[in-house]
Amino acid sequence: MNLKQKWDVYSRLTRIDRPIGTLLLMWPCLMALMLAAGGMPDLKVLVIFIIGVVIMRACGCIINVLNLGRWPVAKSALKKP
Repeated sequence: MNLKQKWDVYSRLTRIDRPIGTLLLMWPCLMALMLAAGGMPDLKVLVIFIIGVVIMRACGCIINVLNLGRWPVAKSALKKP
C-alpha cells in the first residue's frame, strides 16, 4: 500500500471526506466558546477547540465502526454498479 491508499483508508474510516458531522459538532462548540469569551476568543483557544472537534468526531466514527463490526453503508450505495 502506498501513502495515498493508506490516507484514503484512514480518511474513510474517520469520515474526514464527509465534513457535515464535523460542522454539526463544531457549530455549537464555537458558539458556546464565543458566548463564554464575550466575543471573539483568543486564536490559540479557537484552534485548540477546532482541532479537538475534528479529533473527537474521528474517534467517534472509529468507535462506531468497532462497535458495529462493519463499515456503515447506505442501502442506495449497494445498488450502484
